[in-house]
Amino acid sequence: MEFGGREARRISTSLKMSRPPLAQTLETFDFAFESAVARSRVDTLATGAWMRSADTVLMQGPPCVAKTPLCAGLGAKRSRSASRSSNTVSGPNRPASVGRS
Repeated sequence: MEFGGREARRISTSLKMSRPPLAQTLETFDFAFESAVARSRVDTLATGAWMRSADTVLMQGPPCVAKTPLCAGLGAKRSRSASRSSNTVSGPNRPASVGRS
């Protein structure tokens, strides 16, 4: 029970310290409205594998195509699902692109 409370506080603190610009989550993101964003790519990014291997992700596109809400949603999901032991990363940096080119 103590571990559950500690984990909840860790998640809450992580989200507060990151100060996400929006209360956007990946679950509430409207993929139908932003058709240029491939849900499968976002779902792949949401696994956090790119962070564990220290890869770089580049979010690019014209203004107003939901780059910031996607980044905030990915960060929030990572904060909710990350364990302390998975916060370390190692590996080469390889860019991965999501969205419009």
